[in-house]
Parts: sequence; C-alpha cells; structure tokens
Amino acid sequence: METQARGIWWVHPGWLVASMGAIIITAAYLIPDSAFRLDWRTPKYFDDGALAICCAAVAAFAMGAFTGALNGGRAQECSNNDDLPWDWLQRAFTFCFWCTVAGYVAWAGAAAARGASLSLVLGVIRGEKGASYVMKETYLGTISGVTTLTQFGIAAAVLAVILASRNGWKGLRVRFALLFAMAVARALFNSERLAIIELAIPAAVVLLRLKVLGNHRLPSRVRAILPFAPIAGSGLLLVLFAGSEYFRSWSTYYSGGDLGFWTFASLRLVGYYVTALNNGAVLMKYVGPVGAPFFILHFLWRFPLVHTVVDGLYPNLPWGNGDDDPYMTILDLHANPEFNNGGGYFAPTLDVGFMGALIFWLLAGVICGLCYRLYTRNHIGGLLFYPVLFTGVAEMPRILYWGEGRIVPVYVVLGVIAWKCLAHTRGRAMERARGAVLAEAA
Repeated sequence: METQARGIWWVHPGWLVASMGAIIITAAYLIPDSAFRLDWRTPKYFDDGALAICCAAVAAFAMGAFTGALNGGRAQECSNNDDLPWDWLQRAFTFCFWCTVAGYVAWAGAAAARGASLSLVLGVIRGEKGASYVMKETYLGTISGVTTLTQFGIAAAVLAVILASRNGWKGLRVRFALLFAMAVARALFNSERLAIIELAIPAAVVLLRLKVLGNHRLPSRVRAILPFAPIAGSGLLLVLFAGSEYFRSWSTYYSGGDLGFWTFASLRLVGYYVTALNNGAVLMKYVGPVGAPFFILHFLWRFPLVHTVVDGLYPNLPWGNGDDDPYMTILDLHANPEFNNGGGYFAPTLDVGFMGALIFWLLAGVICGLCYRLYTRNHIGGLLFYPVLFTGVAEMPRILYWGEGRIVPVYVVLGVIAWKCLAHTRGRAMERARGAVLAEAA
C-alpha cells in the first residue's frame, strides 16, 4: 500500500515543488520585458538575483521534503485505522459542516444588512459590468471571527472523504455537495477562487489515497495514467480559472477588446504565476528584508487582540492590512496592482533574509515530508494534515498559504481531531494488550 502511494510522483511534496518551480521560474525568467508590459502591464523586475532566491527556496524545500519522507531504512506497515472513533468522527464532521453553514449564512446576512440587493446578485450571475466588483468591495467585507467559520469547510471536506471511504456516501453526499456549492458561490460573488481550490485539493488528495491507491482492483491502465494526471489537472485549472475570470474581469473590463476570451484567460492564468514572481522581485528591490515574520506568521496580524501585540513588537513594518496598505501602494507605483500576488518563494526572504529563508524552507520541507510519509502509510494524522499542506505546496509560487489566517482554524480543528483519534487508538491497543496478558495468565 505504501509503495503504491509513493509511486505517484506528483503527490510527493519534493517532486511537486521541484516540477512546478522549474516550469514557473523558467517562464518568469525567459519571458521578455516587452511581453510583461504588453500582456500584464508591468515592467519586468525578475532578474538574476530574483532567480537565485526562487531556486534556493525550491532546492531547500525539496531537500527537506525528501529527507522528511525517508523511511529510516526499514519498511513501515500501513495503518488500517480500524480502531478510530468513527462515531466521534461523524460528529466532528457534522460540527464542522454546520460551522461552515453558519459562517456563510452570517456573511450573506451581513451583506443583505449592508444593502446588497437581489438585482445586484442577479447582475453578478449575468456578468453585468461592474456588478462583481461592487458586490465584493461594498457588501462582502469579512466579519472577524464569524466569516472565519467558513474555513471549517476544509476540515469537513477531508472528514467527509475519510468517512465515505469506510461507510459509503449515504448521509454525506448532500452535505459534501453543499460545501462545494457554498464555495462556488463565494468564488462567484467574492471573486475568491481559492475557496474552491482549498476544498477540492484536500478532498482529492484524501480520495486518491483511500479509494484509488488503496484499491487492489484498480485496473492497471488507470494506474499507468496516474503519473500524468497533472496534465489533466492543468486543463481543469484553466477551465475553472476562465469561468471565474469571466465574472471577475472579462465581463467588466476586457470584453470587446482585441483578444478572444480563451486567449485572454490563458494569458491571465500565466500572468497570475509569473507576475507573482515578478512582484516578489519588486518587493525585494524596494523594501527588502524587514526582520519580522509578517508573511510567515501573517495570521498574527489578522487575529483580534493579538494583532495589537505584534504591531507593538514591530511598529515600523512597511506593510499593513487597511485601505492604505503600503504593499498595494508599492505595486501601484512599480508594477500592476491588478496582479497582486507577492510570490510565495520570496515571502520568507522578505521577512527574515536569505539565510533565514533557507532555514524556513528546509524546515517546511521536512514537516511536509513527514506528513507525506504518514499519508502514504494511511496514518490518520497524515490523512488529516497532508492534504491541507498539499494545497500550500501547490500554491507556493503565488502565495505563502500556510501562514494565512484563513487556514489557522483548520490547523486547530484538525489538531484536535488527530489528538482524539490517536488517544482512542492508543487506548484500544492498551486494552488488547491487557486482554492478551490476562488470557495468557489464565
């Protein structure tokens, strides 16, 4: 089982980062300044120094990931998870699901209270010019501590697949579909594609391990094409991106121009990745390392009360979270704020310098490698955490996902679930051991 799971190269965090990095970094380096200016309306800043930072980040993370994923020279047995508290896991899923629903209901209710109308909703759905922008900027501001509940949907999606792998989809199918329906609505009305991605990727990674790689009867032809799944995944990404971009920018700003829709969408998708690296180079040029974990631990600057403490510890940071965010001002002056991803490869260097960033990437790689090893062994800790970490690995060229406030509640709830599961399995193992001793004594 573990060997089969390790046979799909792109599931390994080291290989995924190395392959994505090779493609995206090479593209950002080779695309000329004229293309950056013509297609994405920004000068090109991605130079040899930026290339070195990105390559070093990829190499350090990959080294850590391959090290963390090692088996220690001996074969490992795969867990069968029979001793997990399945009834409790069902209740945990129900809790996470209703927290998610409550978060979305509160968010929608707040938008209605702020004056969002049915006509505006229909305008967004019909792709009317400016409707999506007005909905997002005017009516869908987040509510601290309330809209955060929507992130429990990630844990709910992971738990749903784990439960379904044992007991089937009866009783889960409708709720699982509702989770995605709410995420699609969020992507449409709040221009937030990540809401879909951070449900779909973890659910798919868990499903891959439990129902595909763990299936002895899987046809050999299916297993033979699994290593090439990223090609199909790239096509699906383009379709998802194009669909959301139609409402987000095409209908409002770019329809009727010189480019056809699919050419526009393709250039836009490439631009989201290469301009992220370019923006990272912009920030290195005009700001540089600041000596504070603003991106690495960005959630600290988002949490109520906590943010006042870190603001006091680092009072002179050239960043902010308000309407006058210096980050966006820098992009407005030197790049194109329409493409505002800062490049995940650069974030640790902007925080703690080049050497500090290498240490960060090495440790991050080791942690992801360890979780991947647990995932391949069918260990509940790996099944819970690695699919979520995998999202951060896939998003690394654009953002440093792991430090965002949106994912911290997921870490907390998954940590509680993992602790409960491990405590339960240890208790069951001790009961069997005592039973064996008593039987032998009798």
